[in-house]
Amino acid sequence: MDNVFNIYIYDPYGVRLIHYVNDLGMEKDIAKKMIMEVDKAGDAYHMNYAGYKTIKPLT
Repeated sequence: MDNVFNIYIYDPYGVRLIHYVNDLGMEKDIAKKMIMEVDKAGDAYHMNYAGYKTIKPLT
């Protein structure tokens, strides 16, 4: 793949948690579990296709 530039944009954990609770109507505990599951699936996908895990933002 020549001349390819990929950009991944992530919201900080706190922003994602607020979105899951306020916009999607999830309970906070369920939202935390869902975020962990989504991140785990994303890491597995990225590891499979890129060969390394993504770097998550610190905040």
